[in-house]
Amino acid sequence: MGTRREFLTHGTTLGLLALPAAPVIARGHVVDIRGHGAVGDGRTINTRAIQNAIDACAKAGGGMIAVPAGVFVSGSIWLKPGVGIELRKGAVLRGSPNLSDYPLVLRRFVEAFPEALRLGLINAQHNHGLRIVGPGTIDGGGDPFWRMFFSAPEESVQGVKVQYHFPQLCSIEDCDDVLVSGVTFKDAAFWNLHMYRCRRSVIEDCSFEVPHKIRAPSSDAIDLDSCQDIVVRRCRFSVDDDCIALKGTQGPGAAAYKEAPPVERIHIHDCVFEHGLGCVTYGSNATIVRDVRVERITNVGDIPTIRFKVRPDTPGQVYEKLRVKGVRLAEAPTPYGGGQWHNGEVFHGYGKPNFSESDPAVGLIVNARLTHGTRVEPRMPGAIIRDVVIEDVKGTTRRFGNISGNPTTAISDFLLKDIDVRLTDQGERQKLIARDTRNIRMENVRVNGRPGEIVT
Repeated sequence: MGTRREFLTHGTTLGLLALPAAPVIARGHVVDIRGHGAVGDGRTINTRAIQNAIDACAKAGGGMIAVPAGVFVSGSIWLKPGVGIELRKGAVLRGSPNLSDYPLVLRRFVEAFPEALRLGLINAQHNHGLRIVGPGTIDGGGDPFWRMFFSAPEESVQGVKVQYHFPQLCSIEDCDDVLVSGVTFKDAAFWNLHMYRCRRSVIEDCSFEVPHKIRAPSSDAIDLDSCQDIVVRRCRFSVDDDCIALKGTQGPGAAAYKEAPPVERIHIHDCVFEHGLGCVTYGSNATIVRDVRVERITNVGDIPTIRFKVRPDTPGQVYEKLRVKGVRLAEAPTPYGGGQWHNGEVFHGYGKPNFSESDPAVGLIVNARLTHGTRVEPRMPGAIIRDVVIEDVKGTTRRFGNISGNPTTAISDFLLKDIDVRLTDQGERQKLIARDTRNIRMENVRVNGRPGEIVT
């Protein structure tokens, strides 16, 4: 089946020669942030200096700001239209450890109404053609924020209580033709890269990582929120939440909320997943997600490969037209077990490995969780998960998975084919659990040398 090292070394090389060329980066005018007073000593707060560099670049007609080698600490900055950022070799843009350096605002986040939350470290809006390029690092300095997760201060904006207290690393909204290339995203206080209503964009050759000493809550790597025509390729993921999350809006008004269009035409390929709650996750805050391709991925993290999350408080969720081809699985070096998360991590101040001990993120090929995020009674119209093909899966993981439906979630039309896996859990967990579903099929599926089975 292959070792973890072999997968990491060779697992994503197939097909790379056929990849399209990366978009040409139109650098234009380049402004070094040191020319506006930024100091890379790892202590000085450079928010004003970096923003001044951005403003000067925009005034000169646009281009790139350059972050040279050094550790440049900053609070929230805005990349104005026409201005991108280049993180040169040895460059670290590190988020300030002070919450006051990230302004609180009212803006759309996951609900169908404005919410109170913090600006990210890097923010962009209506910045078409945006470039965020490496090889440098964006570092959220997350450790002090992770330790505050269960004891965050009471805050409000215009009388609206703050639910999300910590800054994202990068928040990109309403931008077309975005390229995020060659950047290391490290130690995010909250989500790493959140793209909302972006189109025709590429995320490539990036790394998303946390240290795995204490759990880093809400450290999603990539959140594609109401986006269309996005490519994610050749990226590496080692986080403590979802690796790639396909998202939208949640709550009773989500289906009618025109500000969050469907997630459509997403292509994920040649990526390596080492740690997380799911390689590719649908929801839980989402309405319509469709036309997704996942190809030539490597899961060495003992985590769910495809994970569907449904919220009972969000009627009308539809997840459809998923094609997965070419999955390579390997056992994690520190698997989940004995009530502990990988490496024995727990949330600081909570003492448990996950919010729900009944929902451990163990290795699964495909899984559906139908009561995620809320305990309210389901509302009609219920959720639909349909038209899924998963093929060419090889390697070792824990379980096959559970895609059972319920009275308010219709699951149908799954085809699993050309699968040959070794599953280390026993009994029914070696089978695909698919109760209360319709038209779930297997073709040429073998588990531990025997034909695959479906439990209905």
